[in-house]
Amino acid sequence: MDEGNRSRATQSLLRDGDEWSDAACWDSRHYRRESFFFPSGEDRLYGSLYAATEGVRPFGVVVCPSWGMEGRILLEWCHQLALGVADAGGTGLVVQWPGSQDSTGDPQGHRR
Repeated sequence: MDEGNRSRATQSLLRDGDEWSDAACWDSRHYRRESFFFPSGEDRLYGSLYAATEGVRPFGVVVCPSWGMEGRILLEWCHQLALGVADAGGTGLVVQWPGSQDSTGDPQGHRR
């Protein structure tokens, strides 16, 4: 399918030629998961996007896990919430805070 005919929900956030594109994207019959880094000031935040590929509806959520141990414990739940939104036709994005999990940066500098 050419780029012009792809729905907004299935267009990739990754650049063409990115060596990790194949590993960072996963498609099923009903949704697409894509993992990527995006800039936030001097930091690079890690995001996991879950988007419906059929029955797309105009809603979504951004899930920001808690800091510290609570965030680590609830991270899987956050992904399940984002996936549930995609299953309902929307888009869910899980963002990892600066300095946590795969994101770069200093978590202390962003808590003010």
